[in-house]
Amino acid sequence: MTGERGSVAGYRGVASRLSTATRLPVFTLDYRLAPEHPFPAAPCDVGAAFRWLVALGHRPGRIVVAGDSAGGFLAAHLAVERARAGLASPGALVLFSPMTDLSLALTADHPGADLDGLMSHRIAHRAIAHFTDAPFALRPVSSPIISAPPPRA
Repeated sequence: MTGERGSVAGYRGVASRLSTATRLPVFTLDYRLAPEHPFPAAPCDVGAAFRWLVALGHRPGRIVVAGDSAGGFLAAHLAVERARAGLASPGALVLFSPMTDLSLALTADHPGADLDGLMSHRIAHRAIAHFTDAPFALRPVSSPIISAPPPRA
């Protein structure tokens, strides 16, 4: 079964394999997606889920946050923002092809940037523009992630 773009249903197989391989429970998050919910909606959802897991009694250092592509960005963003705020970060990150440079500075002058078969510079540019209204500068956002209440059970 495949799910909608970026949905937890689409990652059910990956989550199941991670759980089987590690013999640990896996929690998947159906965070809000852009363009319907632009930045910082998704990072706020990830931060709220992390705080919820901690409120359930899971120690931050025993939580592993994983993500691919935009989810990889969100996992890294969570760890960076928590560290900037002096809060306990996840024990580890597992990042699959993370989108780490929202400025696209590394690809801007690369001669083959628009030839990439998976995501050309032009397509990445449009995708990032859906995610944030200031797509070409990474912006630290501490307060929404840190202060938003955890999701209800």
